[in-house]
This record gives sequence, C-alpha cells and structure tokens, in this order.
Amino acid sequence: MDDTESTYLIGSSSSRYDSDDDDSITSDGADRISLWKKLSFGIGAAPNQLTHTFIGFFLNPFLLDYARLQPRVVGGIVLMGRAFDALMDPLVGYMTTRTRLQSGSYKPWIAGGLLPVVIGFFLIWGVPPWYSDSGKAAFVVVSYLLYTIAIGMYYVPYTALTMHVSNRSEEIDIATMYRMVSETLSVFVAAALAKAISPMFNHFEARCETSASMWCSFAPEQLAFMAEAAIISGICVAAGIILLTGVSEQTSAVYGTQPSEPFISGFLKVATTHSYRVLIVMFLWVWMAVAMVQANFILYCNIVLKLSLARASNLLLTLLGATVCSMPVWFVLMIRLGKRATFTLALSLEFFLFLSLYFVHVNASHGMQHVQFACIGFPLGAVYLVPAAMLPDVINEAALRDRGCRREALFYSYFVFIQKLGGGLAIYISNQILESVGGYNSNNTTEENEVAAGTLRTLTGVVPACLVLLSIALSTQYPHNAADERRIKMCLEELRSPTGY
Repeated sequence: MDDTESTYLIGSSSSRYDSDDDDSITSDGADRISLWKKLSFGIGAAPNQLTHTFIGFFLNPFLLDYARLQPRVVGGIVLMGRAFDALMDPLVGYMTTRTRLQSGSYKPWIAGGLLPVVIGFFLIWGVPPWYSDSGKAAFVVVSYLLYTIAIGMYYVPYTALTMHVSNRSEEIDIATMYRMVSETLSVFVAAALAKAISPMFNHFEARCETSASMWCSFAPEQLAFMAEAAIISGICVAAGIILLTGVSEQTSAVYGTQPSEPFISGFLKVATTHSYRVLIVMFLWVWMAVAMVQANFILYCNIVLKLSLARASNLLLTLLGATVCSMPVWFVLMIRLGKRATFTLALSLEFFLFLSLYFVHVNASHGMQHVQFACIGFPLGAVYLVPAAMLPDVINEAALRDRGCRREALFYSYFVFIQKLGGGLAIYISNQILESVGGYNSNNTTEENEVAAGTLRTLTGVVPACLVLLSIALSTQYPHNAADERRIKMCLEELRSPTGY
C-alpha cells in the first residue's frame, strides 16, 4: 500500500465516525463490542448453520432411504438447489448495497428472509409419502428452492454485517470467532437433536394399528425428521429475533463509502482482487471435501462400519464436539502464527485424517472409532474459522487499494456463492459415482452393499484427502502472511487515530 492511499483515507475518514451504540469507547476513538452484542451477533449464525447442517447430513439419506428416490435424482435436486442458492447470493449482495433504509442496509434483508427460511426448511421434510416419485421430487424441489431463496436473503447480509459491528479490526476478528463458534455449536445441536428425537418415534407404528390418523401414513423415521425440523425452525426464529434486536448496524464501523455502481463493475472490482481469488479457490477444494464427507457420513457409518443410526449419531456428536472444542485453540494459533500458517497446518493434519477413513477397520472397537472421529473433527475448527477470518483482511486491503470504496456485501456474497456451489457440486458428483460405480440404490442387497461400501470408503477417504491436498498447495499462494495482517491492521488504526480527524 502506498502513502497516497493511506493519506487519502486518513483525510477522508473523519466524516465517517458517528458512533450509534452504547459500546465502550477507547482513547483512540474506536469502540469495543459489548459481550451481549458479541453473543447476539454470534447467535445470528444459527438459522443458516442449523438448517444447512441438518440438510447436509440428513437430506441425502432421507431422500434415498425414506423418500425412496434414486441417487441421480437426489444428486440433481441437491445440485439444482445449491446452484440456484449460489446464484441468488451475488444478486442479494448487490441489492443490499443499493438498500438505504433507516434500519440499515442489511437488517431489513435479514428480517425479510427469516420466516421464509423456516417455512421452506420444514416443508422439505414433509414430502407426502402417497405422492409418486415424480411428485415427491417436485415437492422437494419447490420447498428447497423456497428455502434457498430465503436463506440467501438472510445469510449474505448477515455475513456482510460482520464489517459493521465495530471500528476495530481486532474486535471484528473476535466477532468472527463468536460467529464461527456459534455455527459450529449449531452443527452440534442439529446432530444432537437427531439423536434425541428419533427414539421417541420407535413405537409409533404400534400406535397406528388402532388409529386412522393422517400421520400414520408417514413412516416413523420421517415423522422424527419433521419433529426435528420443527424444533430447529423455532430455534431459528428465536436466534433471528435476538440478532435483529441485539446488534445495531453501525455506519461508522467502516471507513470509506459503498459505491453506487452497475453489477458488472462491482463484480470486476471484486474479481480483480488477487488475494480474494486465491482465498476463494483455496477454500473451495477443502469445502468440497467437507461437503462430500458430510453428505456420505450416515451412509458410511451404516454400510461400511455396520452401525445403527443411533451409533452413527454418537460418532457424529464426537466429531462435532471436537470441532467446537478446537475453535479457541485455532483462534490462539491464528493470532500467534498468522492465518495462512494456521490454515496450512490444519489442512495438513486433515489430509491424513480423511485418508484414514479409507483404511478404517470394520471390527474396530467403539472407543477407537470415537478417538478417530474426534481427531478428524479437531482440524475442522480451523476450516470453519480461518477462511472467515481471512476475508475481512482481504476486504480491508481492497478498500485501501480503491481509495475508500467498500464492497463487503459483494465480497461476502461471492464467498458464500462459491461455498454453496462447491458443496452442491461435490454432493452431485458423489451421488453419481455412488450409483454408477458403487451400484447403490434404495433397495440394495447385501452383495450390492459390499460394492457400495468400497465406493463409500473412496468417497469419504481418498477423494476428500486429494481435495484437501489441492487446498494445501493453493494456501502457499495466499499473499498475506502474519506481517501483512499486522500492517493492514496498523493502517486501519491510523484511520481511527485522532490524527486522522
């Protein structure tokens, strides 16, 4: 960054400071976020992550084993939903930059998307069992599209709100950690609900022998999914209300202006940011690996490890519990070593741990299985945390380069776009391979399951490990090291110092 850019921003920043909340103010004029505001902001991540996790882990087995749809149909539904969702994100990001309301640019979109999210999410699991296969597929597609439109309206503005919670880059990093811890806890809660609710419907069929209720036409497993979806929907509404009431959108939290420019111009500005391109591609491959493991986890435990759904849920809770517990560790390492070094370290560990899924022994003790999955979950904390913490640095670098023009909504929307598109593509490819190579269908025989077991070992072990290896190679090209991160923060602190006014 050259001196003219720094001088311009220091000179132009004086008019941007206009604190509008009750957080404490430091001597350099920058605000520290109150604990309640941090918690409210973090809790706001729950609607996206709860619903996304439940869909990610359970939609595949639900549609395959209970809705009885074929893998190619399920893969097509997931890819279409994710692709449509991904295409909506840049559009929503662009529209938020054009929104100028008294309540802010982002909160109106968050409020507008909240209720449609939970309606669409619940309907996905309520597919009527008396429909034909094509009718079931159409019902799921419509419900899934409603969900994807609404979650884009909610989550893209929410992530962009990160840059508007504080003046201090350190506080933004802490807010990001609260968000990622909340997202990881949401993953844990989604899995825990599945384990807690499912046993309640074990004896439902016996009760239906003396009843002609409409609910008796649903399989007990589907009713369990619907009950879990209803509870998650309630949590999402509560979390959204806490976010909307507990976090004020600060116009003073960012320095520079949001340009009013055509969609293509904004896209080109974002796309020409070298560090952003590297970050996007670096994150894409590891997220595809995580999505592939996530989508096949239940099938892997059932067909490869010969475990019941209850035992598979136990392993899932162990994996996610390790991910949650690892977040503070990775945050400290991120501060000490820098974000790039921390991310590379985590990916290097995850490469070997994903690969171990191919070689896991069916007769291994349950204790050893829990140890293995806890080890797999530990580096995932960094996969969730570090890229999200890198993005504010890239946005600030671009703002310094562009003399105060900020495009955080576009940066976040394309980031989410790549995440969703990559995840959908990974699941689609996985399902196509599972059907064409593994011979899996909803009525597999034992012999066919043995073929599918070998395919699942590859799809959850070898393929994700190779994708992680690509991310490791690309992480060496990420231009910002710990010194660069400190320099960007120092430049931002100069903007907030009294000499900048």
